[in-house]
Amino acid sequence: MKEKDLYNSFNSIKTNDEQKSKMLDHILNPNNDFKTVKNRKPKLVLAIVLVCIMTSTVIAINIPAFQELLEKISPNVAEFIEPVEEVCINKGIKMEVVATARYDNMVKAYVTFEDLEANRIGKDLSFLDYYSIRGTNSSSFGSCGWTMIDYDEESKKATILVEVQNNRKFEGENLNFKVDNIFYDSKEYEDYHLGIDLTKINPNPSYSNVNTEQFMSWSNNELYSDEDLIPILEPHVEDIEFPEINTSMISNIGIIDGKLHVQIWRDKNFEGQDVSIYLKNPKGEKIYCDAELSFGIDKFKKPTRDSNYPSYDEYIFDIDINKLDEYQLLGYFNTRKQIEGPWQISFKAEEGKILEQSCNINLGDIKIEKISINPFAISLRGNGINGADFSKLNIEINTENGVIWNTKSNINWSGTHWSGNQSKDFISSYDIEEPINLELIKSITINGVEIIIK
Repeated sequence: MKEKDLYNSFNSIKTNDEQKSKMLDHILNPNNDFKTVKNRKPKLVLAIVLVCIMTSTVIAINIPAFQELLEKISPNVAEFIEPVEEVCINKGIKMEVVATARYDNMVKAYVTFEDLEANRIGKDLSFLDYYSIRGTNSSSFGSCGWTMIDYDEESKKATILVEVQNNRKFEGENLNFKVDNIFYDSKEYEDYHLGIDLTKINPNPSYSNVNTEQFMSWSNNELYSDEDLIPILEPHVEDIEFPEINTSMISNIGIIDGKLHVQIWRDKNFEGQDVSIYLKNPKGEKIYCDAELSFGIDKFKKPTRDSNYPSYDEYIFDIDINKLDEYQLLGYFNTRKQIEGPWQISFKAEEGKILEQSCNINLGDIKIEKISINPFAISLRGNGINGADFSKLNIEINTENGVIWNTKSNINWSGTHWSGNQSKDFISSYDIEEPINLELIKSITINGVEIIIK
């Protein structure tokens, strides 16, 4: 951690220069006598220095972050979240978990990102899959996603809402929000001409036959069955580079068994780069591949799925190779700049009030045995046939004044997690568009069956 980073982190702390210097001196000279004070309540807290995690610094600070957040979100949400205000600074990027809410198997966290040194945080902020919220008692969650709810053009500060749903209830554990990589400065290249004359490609390239188990699980294959051996071009015979694009290149191209094969190599040093190869016919219509197979290579340069990174993507087009002169080979590229972290904050989230009611609702493929309601969501627990469709359930929240929430207007199915013996147990979750005061709820109706909430 640089001294400059530490000093910059104090810019938002309401202290004078002498206090800032004392804080900085305490971190750089830990043997000196320095007292810190931590007071979690009220919502605005005194500045303290906490601990270093890996190469980053976590600091609890006296800033109006929670008050600023309240101005950006619905007043209906504000009463159901608690301030956290923990900060992590690394590589000049300040990440702060401002507030959170924990209900049953769900966590919501409001997080801000701000660049203290440059101008790298923008509306195109992205983490791809390099982020997570995890608890001390679990290694992973059922689902995790985030949305940007505000971007301040003047301060270049982004505020995001991270939402997590686990396949089990949280039990008072500490939570850890971690971002491994930040991506920015996204640039898109649509209909990028690859500069290949398809009439001059190799009609007899070297290749090997590979079974489907040697490809990454997300490979797209509509041409071959699982039992087929699939011909794959010999990796990295050519190095056909693209002007302006330094993240990928054509590593081989040719005709195998009457089909056009285009192999793309992706540089491991450039994470988070999107690539898609396609054709255009004389009518200007895009022709997408019939198979896209992702793989790495082993020490014998043979395709394998046992690789830390899928360095190669092979695109296979089942077209009339006698009319190659009628097609253009084009590409879509999305390039991003990357900042390697990590940024990591551990925080406590107090459990909010929930309503729980046992029930016995038999809907054929599924049997609902328990209903949980929190201000933001409804969770149904039970057992049934894996793959049953929960999106079409008719759910209504009833109050003394009648039905005020239902799946036809403001309750939305968000996902179902299966577990247990032969994956028969489920938790199906439904988001409520506006938070609800639990004291108003009288009953829940599911497909016409009313369950009184006691």
